[in-house]
Amino acid sequence: ALSSRSSGSDEAPADTVAVEGESGARSGGEVSEAAPARTAVAVLPFQSLTEDEESRDFALGIHDDLLTQLTRIDDLRVTSRTSVMTYENSEKPARDIARELGVGSLVEGGVRSSGGRVRVNVQLIDAATDEHLWAETYDRELTAENVFAIQGEISRAVTEALEAELSPQEAAALAELPTSSTEAWAAYHRARRLWGTTGGEAGNRLIVAEYQRAVDLDPEFVAAWSGLVRAQAWLLRTGVETDTMPARRSLDRLRELALNAPETMLAESYFSYYARADFDGALSPAHEYRRLRPGDAEGWQTEGWVLRRIGRWSESTQVQQTGAEIDPLNAV
Repeated sequence: ALSSRSSGSDEAPADTVAVEGESGARSGGEVSEAAPARTAVAVLPFQSLTEDEESRDFALGIHDDLLTQLTRIDDLRVTSRTSVMTYENSEKPARDIARELGVGSLVEGGVRSSGGRVRVNVQLIDAATDEHLWAETYDRELTAENVFAIQGEISRAVTEALEAELSPQEAAALAELPTSSTEAWAAYHRARRLWGTTGGEAGNRLIVAEYQRAVDLDPEFVAAWSGLVRAQAWLLRTGVETDTMPARRSLDRLRELALNAPETMLAESYFSYYARADFDGALSPAHEYRRLRPGDAEGWQTEGWVLRRIGRWSESTQVQQTGAEIDPLNAV
């Protein structure tokens, strides 16, 4: 379990990147004969337009945040991160990718960050016709406020172009500023990228360190605290650590910041599951996260794991099946 993050076990982290050749990783994305609706959309990994690792991480961070924002819009069905990441640097035609993912629309983009500025090119494509439904270029000073503003504007524009409904609550969520620190934001996304690509004790400790750096830089960064709880609890689950207090303290801080937030519900479930092996205690917060974020496959997957652990096999299968429909190339 320590050396592999795509073993198919419910002990593996949830956003494991599916690798071609592993069980179920490239099933071909079988779809029904009916053409998918345009509101079934996949956001392909954004390309970095500058050749360095930091710029690539920045581009992936913008992509990850944009995908997360779109999953919160109930009127859209957004393919999850694990599946779309299999197409990073892919030269497949858009129509073939859409068919494999079972979607009707694709979002593509490129990011350039240099000289204290950020430039984002993005386009929305109708997969059936290759028609560009919408395209825009954003060029602004590189600040956390501008990065999140760009993501919100893209999300609203995509929703409008697909003629989907955006509720007042969803619109307000798109305007939220998760952190005002670009350094904290970068550390958070480094941790998320490592979670899907590294393993072993050293890799797991590095994930914890990156999440810890994010919350040290911004002590009110809710998503980073949630990730830190999960990462610390995973060290307990794998037997690397035995002291539950670091994860408990992180969870307590998260509760102080956002008691009823979806991120807190997910962290509560992981803490009960990984740190305490309290599967009954993990069920309610997992279900609540899934209710609050129905477009996020991780919620369905996590609740499915918990249901299996407590012997509710039929429900577990149904929940996991829905997760697989949202994230069709996720081998786990």
